Amino acid sequence: MNWSMTMSKKTKDLENASNRSRIAAGFVARLYSGDLSSVEEEQIEDWLADNDANRREFDRMVQTWDELDALSNQPEILAIADWNDTRVSRRRWPNRASLAATGTAIVALVAVLFAGTELLDRFGSASEYVYTTQVGERRTVSLSDGSEVTLNTNSKIRVVYGPDARNITLEYGEAFFDIRRDPTRPFQLIAGNSLVTVLGTKFNVRWSGLDVTVAVVEGLVAVRPVPVVAGLSAGSVAAIEPDQPASEEVLLESGSFAVFSETLSSTDKNYAARMDDLQGWRFGFIRFDSDPLYEVIGELNRYSTTTISIADKDIMELPISGIFSIDDIDKILTGLEAVFPIDVIRRFDGYSIVSADSEEMD
Repeated sequence: MNWSMTMSKKTKDLENASNRSRIAAGFVARLYSGDLSSVEEEQIEDWLADNDANRREFDRMVQTWDELDALSNQPEILAIADWNDTRVSRRRWPNRASLAATGTAIVALVAVLFAGTELLDRFGSASEYVYTTQVGERRTVSLSDGSEVTLNTNSKIRVVYGPDARNITLEYGEAFFDIRRDPTRPFQLIAGNSLVTVLGTKFNVRWSGLDVTVAVVEGLVAVRPVPVVAGLSAGSVAAIEPDQPASEEVLLESGSFAVFSETLSSTDKNYAARMDDLQGWRFGFIRFDSDPLYEVIGELNRYSTTTISIADKDIMELPISGIFSIDDIDKILTGLEAVFPIDVIRRFDGYSIVSADSEEMD
C-alpha cells in the first residue's frame, strides 16, 4: 500500500464520512507505528488544518486507539495486531526511534481502529478519559460512540464508557452534548447535584458551583436533582420541593430548560426566550438584555485571562444590553465604555470599571 499517496492532499476529494474515517485511521496507524517521516507529518498536519471534521475524526480514532490499548492483553486483539512485538508508546507524535511497524501490521492496526467499538463492547472494558479547556478556550471532542461534546471556557468532563452504560461527569464549567442514540447503553451525566439521563438528544449543561442549568435543544432528557424538583413547565424555572421522593424525575422537552439548586425558590418568570442566549457561546457570542453590570462582568470573567473588577459600587446595577464576541474581551470593554457611562482603567494586573464621572483615572 502506498501510504504517501493515501496521505496526500488529494484526500480532499474523498471527504465523505466513510473515506474520512479510513484516512484518519491510516494517519493514526502511521503515527503510532514509530516510522513517521517529516513529509508524512506535514501531510497529516495539512489534512487536520483543512477542516474541523477531519480533526474530529482524527481525535475519535486516537481515542479508539487508546481505548484498545487498555485491552491489549486480550489474546484476540494481540492476534489481530501482533501487538506482542510491535506495541509502541501512546503519544500523539511518537518518537521516530520507536519500534517500526511493518506494512502488514499497519493494515491490521487500521482494522483494529475500525473494529474498536465492537471489541470494547465484546470484552466489557470501561475506559476513562478527561477533557478540559482553559479560560477563553472552546473545544469539541468526538467520543467513541459518535457523540460529540463541545466544552465552553474553563470546563472539565470525565468520560467513562463501558459495554452497558455511557457516563460523563461535568466536574466544572459548561458543555453542549450531541448524544448518539443507543438504547442498549443509556447516557448519564452528573453535574453538581443533578443526574441527567438521555437516550439520544442535544442539550446544554452549565455547572456554576452553586446551581446546574440544563437546556434541551432537541429530544427529551430526564433530570433527577438532589433535592428533587417537583415539576417544570416548558420555558420556566423550576421550584425546589425538598420533601418530594428522591425517585421523582423532571422531564425536559425540546426548547425548555431548568435551573437546579438546593436553595432555588419558586418563580413564575418565563425563560423560553433565553434558549438562544444559553447556546450563543457555541457560536462565539454572548447576549445581554438589561442585565446588571455586575452580572455582565461576572460572565466576561469566565472568558478572560485577565481579571475584570468593578471599582465603583454606584454602577453595579447599571443595565447592559448588547451582543458581544467572546473572543476579544478588550474589544467588549471598549464597546461598553463607548456606549455606557463607564470608564475602563487598564492596569498591568487587570481591568477596573468605574463610573464615567469618577476621578479615578490614573
